[in-house]
Amino acid sequence: TNPPGDSFNQPDEGKMFVVVDVTFQNQGSEAAALSSMLQMYLKDSTGQGYDLDLMASVASGGTTPDGEIAPGETIRGQVGYQVPVDATGLVFVFDAIMWDSGKVFIALP
Repeated sequence: TNPPGDSFNQPDEGKMFVVVDVTFQNQGSEAAALSSMLQMYLKDSTGQGYDLDLMASVASGGTTPDGEIAPGETIRGQVGYQVPVDATGLVFVFDAIMWDSGKVFIALP
């Protein structure tokens, strides 16, 4: 989604908020740690990366998916970013390095 923000929380000039709604489920047999700041980012068609933006996350009205996930547990949250309004080819990247599992790439519409 692209929340507009409010009177106190606006994207910088020439930028927009992009919020990705994610759900993770631990299908393993051990607890796993999840960090939106360390494991999740956006990339655009030029390869430029964008880290978590707390103002965008606040604009989503939700919470980031962070913390320990027990086996079988599901956690859902919203991760916000601030990107140029002309950015194209946005891809959400989840880096499972903490789980020794590689990366997941999801193209955004």
